[in-house]
Amino acid sequence: MLDIFFISSNRTKIDHAKYLCRNFDINIQRQKQYGIGYLEPRIQDREKLLEKSIRDAINRLKKVTDNFENYFVLIEDTSVIIDALSTSEKEFPGVDVKYWMAATKFEDLDLLLKEKGNNRKVKVRSDLILFLPKTLQVTVGKEFCHYVSYMEGYISKCEFSITTNELYPWLNNRTFNKWFVPKGEKVPLSLLEIERANIYDFRKEAFDEMLVFLESHGLIKSRIQRTFQYKQMNLFNLSLFIICGQTCSGKTTIAEFLTYKFGFYHIEASDFMYLSYYEKHGPFSDVRIGDFAKKALLENPSIVVDQIISHLSKLKKSFTLPIVISGFRDPQEIRSFKTKYLGDLDLIEIFVEANQNLRFIRCIKRGRNDNFKSNEDFRLIDKQQDAMGLGKIRKQIQDENIIINESTINEYYKNFETKYIETLQFLNQNLSSDTVTSLLRTPSKLEHSILISMSKNRYEYLTTTQIAYLINQTFSYKIKKGKDNVSRYFNYKYHPYFEIKIDNKKVKYRLSQTGYSLSQLLLHSYK
Repeated sequence: MLDIFFISSNRTKIDHAKYLCRNFDINIQRQKQYGIGYLEPRIQDREKLLEKSIRDAINRLKKVTDNFENYFVLIEDTSVIIDALSTSEKEFPGVDVKYWMAATKFEDLDLLLKEKGNNRKVKVRSDLILFLPKTLQVTVGKEFCHYVSYMEGYISKCEFSITTNELYPWLNNRTFNKWFVPKGEKVPLSLLEIERANIYDFRKEAFDEMLVFLESHGLIKSRIQRTFQYKQMNLFNLSLFIICGQTCSGKTTIAEFLTYKFGFYHIEASDFMYLSYYEKHGPFSDVRIGDFAKKALLENPSIVVDQIISHLSKLKKSFTLPIVISGFRDPQEIRSFKTKYLGDLDLIEIFVEANQNLRFIRCIKRGRNDNFKSNEDFRLIDKQQDAMGLGKIRKQIQDENIIINESTINEYYKNFETKYIETLQFLNQNLSSDTVTSLLRTPSKLEHSILISMSKNRYEYLTTTQIAYLINQTFSYKIKKGKDNVSRYFNYKYHPYFEIKIDNKKVKYRLSQTGYSLSQLLLHSYK
């Protein structure tokens, strides 16, 4: 996997870059330092702007990155050239487009174009600068590669009502894409279906040229029709439980039991749908998670599975932790996971059942009424989940793996443990806290401290300032972390470990089911 630092504060542009590189072994990363990635000068000379920008980005990155000379660094600049408002000496708005867009209304632009004879021709241009590591600089004889692509079209004759595309957020109502009608089309780029939009993607050719360059030097390979493979040493006949069931049947309850008593890592599937959503739209988007999930699953039923497989691969190729996954609601998700999971844990599909009235009472007691005002509302949710595929999952699971949870919680635990004693007995005897620590190997002490500290306030949403305070309280004799340290962690990328809430325009976090499970494994390992 080739790592490339994409220096940009624009989440949408980074997501677009990942999409354009999706078929190759490339990991597009944001700069790891917090704050500005580079200072973009307000000058019209494109070559000077690009030169100054990449130099400034390099100098800033050098200060915060070890072995900097081994990395690829990428910047992209988008410019717009409106024929009627440009001259041979000066493009308009040119490289100043993002500032111009922020200050321009469609009706003013429309009036200006009509005053100029209504010539609405326009060109959108992308300049891609790839800074090369030292060894490659010697091979190719230059510090960086410059790739250019553009697309011609027209400025729309009227302003269209546009909302941000849930899956492809660069097709939005904020950038020039909302006014740019590609040649041969009748509506702006932001309104086109992705297959059509790809044809007129003004960044695509520049990225394609970069990919050809990297592939020709043996630095990347196509990953089409390939899945991640990793090998685990399954010394104790360990299992990966896939637990399904209707609302309040006991999926999370048994997953937490497996974490506490046997050291299972609990992964909740919905946490990874939220991860995909936040990576594309961030927490302040007006795109609703439900609308995003519906379209995402229609286009790619494996969207959650792919995120989980990727997450497992990053935990380390040699880990031997048993795993429990809850929350799959479609048989296709399970089939996809069974195809793409190539580890050595024994897969066991389980369906937890309880009668509807009992589940509704549990729901009310837990305060998880989720708009369930009556038993009839609860019954309607059951029908919707069955229609999504949960009923089909129930039919395809073998009778011996149907768990009835209609007695006490202790009886539930006892029945489960008895049924799967062949796997669980080894864990009870052999998977010590030290083993969990050595096998999990999560990437940073800061992440450990955040997860462990927040587990003490599991249900409370916290700001980064409050999280930093909690860390310093929890690890008063070991760790001192400021608000900036914590903010850098959360701002660098999104994680499946946290739920997000906007409260008075402030972003607050609390542990997700996946995050809480990991925090418990870490907490035991630090005792």
